[in-house]
Amino acid sequence: MVETVDGRVPVVAGTAQPGTRETIKMTKYAEEVGADCAMVVLPYYHTPTKEGMYRHYKAIADSVDIAIMIYNNPDVSGALIDPELMQRLSKIENIVAVKDNSPNAADYAWKAALIDPEDMALLNGLGEVHYVGSAAYGFRYQGFITFIGNFAPSLSYEVYEATSNGDFNKAMEALKKQLPIWGLMKKFMKKRESLSIIPSVLRTNYMYMSIGKACMDLVGLHGGPLRLPMEDLTDDEKEELKKVLEEIGII
Repeated sequence: MVETVDGRVPVVAGTAQPGTRETIKMTKYAEEVGADCAMVVLPYYHTPTKEGMYRHYKAIADSVDIAIMIYNNPDVSGALIDPELMQRLSKIENIVAVKDNSPNAADYAWKAALIDPEDMALLNGLGEVHYVGSAAYGFRYQGFITFIGNFAPSLSYEVYEATSNGDFNKAMEALKKQLPIWGLMKKFMKKRESLSIIPSVLRTNYMYMSIGKACMDLVGLHGGPLRLPMEDLTDDEKEELKKVLEEIGII
């Protein structure tokens, strides 16, 4: 990836491992091969205390010179970095951003109020809908992480531009263009639900990857297959997806 990009845009490498030592090893490797930043989710096997979370990220940041982006995702780590801890982490020099998948608006608002944007860029990790919603309530993140942008960046940028200009009516109209994709995703998720002790959203959240890769293939990019144990879309699902993309003018 670093060789392909060849300095044209920054490369952010995911380096998280179940423990601090292993994460440091992967983050150092990312630095050695030329990545500009490492994105690190909390350890996802043993859940640390708040102090353990701080020490985890501090040790990683101290081990390298490249930038660190925190990935605050309780769905995959089983833990949440609260606003006070995030503010503390933002003071570590090379921790420069967070991809934040906080579960509620109050948490977003609190972080936006506490954290100096000069210390840490706050990126909404849940996409366009949450980005517009948070901005409408007055706590705007600097940007958002987009699934749609992998295959239809103009749809994502339309949302970003309208929201940045405070035109929420236009932002909502832009969001409506994406609804058929989200509706299809919900349908495909429903088909894959099975008996489990964990919430259905966690059993099927890989559908973002399944649909995203299939969409990239359909628009002429290289999405490719998912790695096991994740599942690709079926041939019938790909045909259904193709019709949706044609209807909304992506292909």
